Amino acid sequence: ITLAQPLSIKLTVFILACVAIAVITFLFTAQYSRKETVRGFLMPNKGVIQSFANQGGMIEQLFVQEGDYVIKDQPLATIVVQQNNRQGVALSTQLVEQLSMQIQLLNDEITQNHTLQKQESLNLQAQKRALTNEQAALQSQLKLTDEKLALLNRQQSNLNQLNKNGFLSNIEREQQQQALLDAKQEKQNLARLLMQQENQLSQLNFS
Repeated sequence: ITLAQPLSIKLTVFILACVAIAVITFLFTAQYSRKETVRGFLMPNKGVIQSFANQGGMIEQLFVQEGDYVIKDQPLATIVVQQNNRQGVALSTQLVEQLSMQIQLLNDEITQNHTLQKQESLNLQAQKRALTNEQAALQSQLKLTDEKLALLNRQQSNLNQLNKNGFLSNIEREQQQQALLDAKQEKQNLARLLMQQENQLSQLNFS
């Protein structure tokens, strides 16, 4: 006795078998592609690569020519990228203007310093000349005071002898002594002033 299966079951199994065979055949023979962002480098066997920068710029210097052989890490060109600020002014232009202003300020400051130094030098020279002239005048006056003292000393000796002999009063002798003391005081004052002038002149020479 043979049991006969319904036709629908046989057909279903046959269809499933065909589908499985078709899927397996597609997986082994079909080709497909997909789009994906990856990291890496383009390494062509031959030909030309065109590369583009993210921002536009101006070529300042070109290091290679068409047809040149290049190696890894070799610089090809120098590109100046111009960026603008909020007002639309190029940052490079703004930077150049700022640097120019700073340079001008520095030049003005240098000029002012040179002018001040020159004026200070002229003032020092004028002070030196004035002190030198005053020093010469004090030395001349001191010399006259020495001569005056020498004369008063000689007169004092003679007046003492006259007073001793009774030919000169005590008042006249005391007046002569006072004149001698005044001359000595004058000499001391002149010597002190002369020393001060010499100290000031020495300080100016070291400055």
